[in-house]
Amino acid sequence: MSTQLTETIFLSLLIECVEQFAVVFLAIDAFDECAEDQRPIILKWLQSLFDTRLRIFLTSRPHIRDTPEFCESDDEFQRWLRESKPLEIIASQGDIRSYLQDKLKTVKRCNEQLKNKIVTSISSKALGQYISHFSASN
Repeated sequence: MSTQLTETIFLSLLIECVEQFAVVFLAIDAFDECAEDQRPIILKWLQSLFDTRLRIFLTSRPHIRDTPEFCESDDEFQRWLRESKPLEIIASQGDIRSYLQDKLKTVKRCNEQLKNKIVTSISSKALGQYISHFSASN
């Protein structure tokens, strides 16, 4: 099956789902981690669904707003982006520590001292890291 056909089928299914409900929420997590050649395709899908009952929750690191695919999108989409409500989400050092400690429990090749050093090193450097999300409805 060709990529174009797959995209067409996906978009058709998404439109069909949107038409079945009063409001549909679509979450796109880590948009900035999508392949660069796929981002314009996803944005094109979102633009084609702009006048539907679709509500979009998109997470990304903040630099994504400065990339060509965002800057070169159509005027209506640019307005949507400007009017969206960015929310800064800052990593909690305690959450990072807990996550790392949980993951390192299963590692047998590290002694406790090394595990503690890994947790301390990573969690202290993660301070100030954050992502943004755009949440908008039309």
